[in-house]
Amino acid sequence: MMSEFLLPHQQLLISRVTTALEEIGRWSNSQGILFIGGSGSGKSYGLDALSSDFRSSTDGPQRIVPCCRVGADSAASATSIACAILAQLGIPLRVSSKFKQNQLEATVIDALRACRVRLLILEELHNALKANSPQLRGRLSRFLKNLWNLSPAESALNWAQPDVERGDHKLVIVASGTRELMEVFDQPNQSELRSRFSCRIEASKLSFDQPESFRAFRGVLDAMIKRAGLQQKLFAADNEVASRALIACEGHLRVLETLLRRCDTLEKRSPGSLTPLDLLAFAFDEVGGGISSNSNPFRYSTAEVAAYIQRSRVNHRLNKAKTRDKPKP
Repeated sequence: MMSEFLLPHQQLLISRVTTALEEIGRWSNSQGILFIGGSGSGKSYGLDALSSDFRSSTDGPQRIVPCCRVGADSAASATSIACAILAQLGIPLRVSSKFKQNQLEATVIDALRACRVRLLILEELHNALKANSPQLRGRLSRFLKNLWNLSPAESALNWAQPDVERGDHKLVIVASGTRELMEVFDQPNQSELRSRFSCRIEASKLSFDQPESFRAFRGVLDAMIKRAGLQQKLFAADNEVASRALIACEGHLRVLETLLRRCDTLEKRSPGSLTPLDLLAFAFDEVGGGISSNSNPFRYSTAEVAAYIQRSRVNHRLNKAKTRDKPKP
């Protein structure tokens, strides 16, 4: 976890998961949560913070894994995600072409029960649901439903009434991705999947558009400065630093992390030789060309910074008005 500071959507994710875990522990069915946001909006940091509270252990020879977290790429499928889950649980499996999907699902379900998994995180799931063929997407959708039910596809178990004595196991499943993920879940033919993942949490990029958004950016900046060990050099409370840093990363938190990491490297090479803005400017010269479309904002005048912020706010209002006035299909 990057620090104790969490953005509102990260705090909400942890709160919703905590509540869901309490509920499934008493009487509820499994619960699904969609964690939606663009690249760099803080999804990974939120999932890091969430999963940091879960520790694996052993109970005799049995490995206990309360949180299982796997990622999906553009080639991911129900089979590869199932194998990734098994690998995370310490059960690597080579699947041959003769290995049936229902056999694989049964193996995954047995492993989830044995390892007492309570939280399953499927990261960047939009890659698999958008890139594959309709047939493969259909298999993945069915696999998600079966994970939620925690019963094989051909099972006659009644998922609507979980039964402890029957051996039913319940999960909180967090699926993260871009808005493309929500589009898939909300398709008319996915009503069952939509009902299982009815909780939606959206992460938005930080910007100058609202005062609370810029305050949140300061919190992130302060946390990352401390993480980089630059707290004696850079200060998030400094408007000159904070405003230019937000322009430089354009609300993309991984870009901000890259910038500060280079600042740390430059500072260690020649401690104290550069002013804070010069340090940031030189770091941006080295990494900014590949991560941002802006000219070097750490060399802007105060008037140029003010003009940029004003343009940003005007563009936000115009885009918001266009979205509001756009005819609904």
